Amino acid sequence: MVMNDPSDFTWRVVAMVLAFVLPAIILIVVQRWRRSRRARLPSPAPPPPAAAAPVPEERWEAEPEGPRTEEAPAEGATVATESAEVEDAVARLARLEQLRKEGLITEEEYLAQRKETLKSL
Repeated sequence: MVMNDPSDFTWRVVAMVLAFVLPAIILIVVQRWRRSRRARLPSPAPPPPAAAAPVPEERWEAEPEGPRTEEAPAEGATVATESAEVEDAVARLARLEQLRKEGLITEEEYLAQRKETLKSL
């Protein structure tokens, strides 16, 4: 095909440019329009802040030491008691393990006594 008419070539170039550029321009315009429309939509109002319960001032004045709390047991006695119980259980488990290794008790007896020892903790 021989192009003798220069106007025919010009129209083909214009048509190809429009075919590729025009859809891109339309896409950009539509996206910007959607963004601006979203920005104009009213956003939901934030929830109101929760009202804090008022603290009765009389209670604090009546107790000069501050609010009363439950009395905690002495830590030293509790820790010492728990530590002794744990050490005793560890010793019993070690003795059970040794008896089982030596074959003096069966596996079922070992498991039953071990379960009782661990249950006591």
